[in-house]
Amino acid sequence: PQALSMFNGDFVNRQAAHLATRLRKEAGEDRGRQIDLAYRLALARPPTPSERDAMLSFLERESLEQLGRVLFNLNEFVY
Repeated sequence: PQALSMFNGDFVNRQAAHLATRLRKEAGEDRGRQIDLAYRLALARPPTPSERDAMLSFLERESLEQLGRVLFNLNEFVY
């Protein structure tokens, strides 16, 4: 239940929306720049090449808000 709450909870969804707004504002519409900034803000590091490729594919079918939810639910972010 805790994992589902983290992934679907109102707080995480609001924070993901805030992150998406900031990414659009600071990185523009360039998906690569958005991903790089998201990783830097959430994990304090750049994405690996494979992470970047996976997130580029992810953003072809999902929103920046969803990207934020994914990052906020990574073990690396939580711990």
